[in-house]
Amino acid sequence: MMRTLCLALTFCLVAPTFAEERAVQLLLPSRQLEPASTFELRFASEMVPADQVGKTPTVSPLVFSPAMEGQFTWLSSRSGTFTPKGILPLGTKYQISLRPGLKDAAGRTVTATLKETAQTPPMRVKGVTSLTSSNEEDAPAVPRYLILFNARVKAEACARFIRFTNASGAKIEARVEMPTELTRSFPSYQSDDRSLSIWGEPPPAPSESSEPSDEEGDQETRKPAAPRQNILSVTPAKPLPPGRDWKLVIDPGLPAAEWKVSLPLRWETSIGWVKPFALEKVAAESNRIAGRRIVIDFSKTLAGTTETISQWISVVPAPKDLKAEVQDKTVTFKGTFELGTHYRVAVKSGLEAQQPFKLDQAQTRDVVFKEIAPRLYFEDFATHQNLVGTRRFRLLSVNVPRIHVTARLFTGDTTPVALKAYDHYDEQSETMPPDETYNRIDVDKLPGKVIWERDLTTAAGVDKQQTLSLSWDEILGEQKTGAVLLTAESVDPVTETRKRVGTQAVIQLTDLGAVWKRDRSGLSVHVFSLTKGQGVAGAKLRLIDSKITPVEQGEATTDKDGNARLPAANEARWVFVEHEGDGHLIAIHNSDASVPLYRLGVTESGEGEEE
Repeated sequence: MMRTLCLALTFCLVAPTFAEERAVQLLLPSRQLEPASTFELRFASEMVPADQVGKTPTVSPLVFSPAMEGQFTWLSSRSGTFTPKGILPLGTKYQISLRPGLKDAAGRTVTATLKETAQTPPMRVKGVTSLTSSNEEDAPAVPRYLILFNARVKAEACARFIRFTNASGAKIEARVEMPTELTRSFPSYQSDDRSLSIWGEPPPAPSESSEPSDEEGDQETRKPAAPRQNILSVTPAKPLPPGRDWKLVIDPGLPAAEWKVSLPLRWETSIGWVKPFALEKVAAESNRIAGRRIVIDFSKTLAGTTETISQWISVVPAPKDLKAEVQDKTVTFKGTFELGTHYRVAVKSGLEAQQPFKLDQAQTRDVVFKEIAPRLYFEDFATHQNLVGTRRFRLLSVNVPRIHVTARLFTGDTTPVALKAYDHYDEQSETMPPDETYNRIDVDKLPGKVIWERDLTTAAGVDKQQTLSLSWDEILGEQKTGAVLLTAESVDPVTETRKRVGTQAVIQLTDLGAVWKRDRSGLSVHVFSLTKGQGVAGAKLRLIDSKITPVEQGEATTDKDGNARLPAANEARWVFVEHEGDGHLIAIHNSDASVPLYRLGVTESGEGEEE
């Protein structure tokens, strides 16, 4: 196919002359020349005697405008090729014709005409990489770029063609340098042709790559590559002032260091919005883990450290154990803050950012701590517990003094119904309040039965968390196994909008454990006792899909060792294992329960890895 394409391109170039008289043809694969393109010329009649084949005439039958150094060699008595001397220059368009007065082997003047054009590609920017942040929504005031060209360049000659501009018309001159030891590395993947080479430069040997792999040794032992002459390091001559739509612009005319060519078109890359340095937010935040703290956000990363920031920011009244932490754009004050107290946060003018900005005026903000929003948390969501484990499940309460807890038991075929219903708990919708992540499950519409309910009270103080331990022996009584859906809700409305809060979890208490492995033909399952660690014989297995429908032919019984084989069924969501009144509904496609084969030393080829 490639050969056909090349022939088609060649035909397109020679067609005008060949169609008229077939007297002379210039064969070129494309009018877009390569660095070492050659020009093959064919005539319909003999041009030289046989003894001239392989020799170079004093004057080439081809004429190039502009002139091209090189030599013509006769390949036969009717054809020859012109080979340029050296690399063809970039950005050059050639007019190609026959030398006037050219004669054939018989001494007759060649009357055929040849008028062709071919050109080398223009000088261009091959790529750009940023040595600073590339976040256009928060651009740096002193961005630094490496710009890659397809030709060698000189910084002093290029500087006047490069500048920084923004949407309001502001202009900042550029400081342009050749790359140094610290800035010369340009990632080749950011070049439009995935190379750092200039026009006509052969690709580097693997050992000379500018991006060595880890296997080639550390930074200290690698031999540094020589700085490239087609990369410019560009940064503004002074910091960019705040403004939107900053761009780095290169005007046409930027010259190459050779060939007398220049960039034909304007080139630009977006920098983005340089924000002013400002105090953005001061908030009094409380949560059950971090406690009470004052969080101060700025628009830029701060120059100050944890040790020095208190010289610039104060909190009045200050708790005795007040401590400050600085992380990027945020200052956090921690201490024993009191509810209802008005704290004044004062920030002095002159506070410095890491970028060359200072806060231009002092600012103060007042904040007050409120109680943590009342919440209830179970220790897990949809989970499993060993029948003979701790036999407890924990409930955590924050600012909820009275709690009503119910337990609904599901066994047998009602177990999948409970697990399927619990999917609703994690579903998201636009109608949910902004401070709520989960949906309440209407347990009254589910099968099963309520086997336990209690009203519990907490003794923790305001904003203090308390953990309540629920006993499965008390909840289940004689029923030692089963799936239990627990619901805990505040007895009283406790939120600012006078609503109750709650949480729900579904827990399977069982002695049945399982491991399984999928292959192309089915599912191999091993069922064992969590208490004894031995295989369970005679356990019934059923595949169930996400609609709680049994999968056709998806049943099996474990053998004396606890092993069973189930058919391949992509629609199956669970395998339901039952044995002597105990049951365990297992999600077989749950990524949390999967073990990648590479952890077992098995590669993609199926062979074991050597340690």
